[in-house]
Amino acid sequence: MNRDYDNQIYYKKHWYAEIYEQQENQTDDVEFILKAFGGQRLKVLEVCCGGGRIAVPLAEAGHQVTGFDADEEMLKRLCARAKTLDNLACYQADAVQADWGSGFEAVILAGNIMINIETEMDYREAQRLFLRKAAACLVPGGMLLLDFNLFADPVSAFTRRGERVQFEGTDSLGTYGRLTGLDSVYDPDSQVVSGRSRTEMQFINGERYEAERSWSKHIPTLVQVEGWLEDAGFKVLTVYGDYADNPVSNGTYRAVILARRGQAEA
Repeated sequence: MNRDYDNQIYYKKHWYAEIYEQQENQTDDVEFILKAFGGQRLKVLEVCCGGGRIAVPLAEAGHQVTGFDADEEMLKRLCARAKTLDNLACYQADAVQADWGSGFEAVILAGNIMINIETEMDYREAQRLFLRKAAACLVPGGMLLLDFNLFADPVSAFTRRGERVQFEGTDSLGTYGRLTGLDSVYDPDSQVVSGRSRTEMQFINGERYEAERSWSKHIPTLVQVEGWLEDAGFKVLTVYGDYADNPVSNGTYRAVILARRGQAEA
């Protein structure tokens, strides 16, 4: 019984990691980061790096990259790629609990990390904690790249009725799965969006799995994030509404922020 349960966990995690990588393959944020770093060769930390969609091309461009993630299956993919890159290191860690290290010249908080933190603590405090940790692991003058979903009308953007398939496919082990988002509601007073999702899977041995889960997350405003950055010792350099350097507007749906940690006082 326990072996079957453990096998299901493995196949579920493997499916999610592989299908996620197949479907989340955009490169516009990578191109933006490489441009922001310019011709410098930096010591870079990517937090919650997943399978290396960002970390690998940064290492290939010559940066000294360290990435960590809590997801073992995601990290296996990055560590396999890191074997061919002596300037790319990876390890498993919980971003909330772990020490992020020190001496980095750039830290990347990309891919909506700010609104996808896995934590039991107060969500808003966890978001602020990430920015404090980012400052603590940077050298004075070090750069932070942060991006997250930002909508002019979060009620319309995050309040959704009915089902919408987020990920679906069959992985290399023969596991078919579908992750479906169900109803979600955004509360403008608390800035919290709450919803449900359903995971359905069919394993190669014929077994089926289905489960629903509830979730909630705090959606910060740009003003809040800029205040948190200032409190953590950062100076905001630029804020864009997308990776094409367009300003934040009613028609954009992201905040892409470059900030620099303050210099140490003499």
